[in-house]
Amino acid sequence: MEQVFGFMILLVSSLCVYSKPPYTNALPQNISLTSESLDSHDFSVNDFSWAKGNLSCANLQKDCIDYLSLLPPSSLHLIKPALVLGLMNVGCLLEKQLYTDLLADKDTREIYELLTEQMKTSVHQPSIHLHKTQKHVRELEILTFNLHSLLPTALPELHQNCSGFHKKQNFFLNGLNMGAHKSVKEAKMYCKYLGSSCAGVSSHSGRYYTVARNGGYIMPQRGIKMWLHHCNAAYRIKRSSAPECISEKELCIHRVMEWIPVVNGWYNAGSAIYYATQGCSKIAEDRAVEAASDLGYDAVVAATGGATSVVSVGVGVAVKPAIKAGVKKAIDYFKSESQ
Repeated sequence: MEQVFGFMILLVSSLCVYSKPPYTNALPQNISLTSESLDSHDFSVNDFSWAKGNLSCANLQKDCIDYLSLLPPSSLHLIKPALVLGLMNVGCLLEKQLYTDLLADKDTREIYELLTEQMKTSVHQPSIHLHKTQKHVRELEILTFNLHSLLPTALPELHQNCSGFHKKQNFFLNGLNMGAHKSVKEAKMYCKYLGSSCAGVSSHSGRYYTVARNGGYIMPQRGIKMWLHHCNAAYRIKRSSAPECISEKELCIHRVMEWIPVVNGWYNAGSAIYYATQGCSKIAEDRAVEAASDLGYDAVVAATGGATSVVSVGVGVAVKPAIKAGVKKAIDYFKSESQ
């Protein structure tokens, strides 16, 4: 996986010249962003201008606008506000009109305000203590489930071999209820009978429910237990070297945004959702892992689960509370790190 991603970076190195400076933990010390109205917004810029390397502001802005035009709503709600903060921090968002255009809709603006709050919360955090998330990054089953739920219907599964159930604490499996049962044993038996069409079993109010895999998604929820039906699937997944999975513009943007605290995590989460909808699962998983390391595992699960629910009910819906909950969980994660 790392070799494939490294190969893609080499493909665009001639288009996106970048000299990587030593990381100095230079987090912004005076966050000027607030949740005030657009008209009263302070356009002061934090000095991350070195992050863009030799890429001009004009080219970076154009790449961002072109990339945004490709994204589904589920990605836009995370990537738009992340890019606004990113462009500000590298000194490339000095025109008020561009700011207004990027945050024109209320839902995206709400996420942007949450991100500015998270940036303030994390201002004194020189680095994330990865010990809280490394064990989760190694357990990708839940994140992978949510990302695979975003696969386009044009890429159906070829076959699935199921081999039992994995119990997960503090996660809720949501989706089409295929049956209610009095015991987890009974629910598992029915799920096993249904085969790969059953995503697993979720408990709620003393009952056990079998949940359909199609349209199912997982969300963090304290005090809840679920049993994920472990099925090894073979999908018609596009290879990471497919033209749809290589975007020179996106990779250039990523290499700028990866240096900016808070921005990097939510940009990666949004791009993971985008690549998953394109069937580029390997890149999607890479970005999800990066996002989980920066923001906390539960926050990224909430964001990807929320994106799945947005897709399942159709394009054009308002941003789901689950996506906002993901950002709020990340804020709580930063607060817990400072204690």
